[in-house]
Amino acid sequence: MYGAQMEGADRSISILERNNMTLDGIEGLLKTRGFLVFLYCGKCYSLQMLKQNSGYVYRFIDANCSPTQDDSLENLVAHSCLDNGIILRACLNDIFIPSWNSPIWETYQAIRHCVIVYHQEVHFFFHDRSYWICFPSSGHACLNDDSGFQQEFDSATMLFEHARIEGQGLEKIWRYVSVDSC
Repeated sequence: MYGAQMEGADRSISILERNNMTLDGIEGLLKTRGFLVFLYCGKCYSLQMLKQNSGYVYRFIDANCSPTQDDSLENLVAHSCLDNGIILRACLNDIFIPSWNSPIWETYQAIRHCVIVYHQEVHFFFHDRSYWICFPSSGHACLNDDSGFQQEFDSATMLFEHARIEGQGLEKIWRYVSVDSC
């Protein structure tokens, strides 16, 4: 069994599943969903399949790097590196694809990835206060609270690096956060 650890709201989540994904299995999921978020060694990554005039383009996304893309999924996984330098193709059997209702989606790593990559809005509570991350029409990333205070950043990446709640960064407080919706 493959085990991955991620810090969750007030707990550590242990995943004891192994997806044994194949290239055909991933392509099938991409054809039905258009994108796929997966975990490897506790970190989130995405694969996307985009239709273009000449066919499909596949994209590998690590929220910390520029996306890589190829018109062949096989070539993309053969040349895309994960954070630790491992080629994606070498770890297909060990990636984990959480179900849509898994508590993993509320972890700091998953929220950060989905906000940076997909501009997903997130509502959460910390110390009995309500907060939300959103993207107003200005194109900036904002962290708002229920008192009307807003922190605005040029990008979601900058928000996760510089936003503060009670003087602390989001990663530091996340284990005490309760996610309302994402």
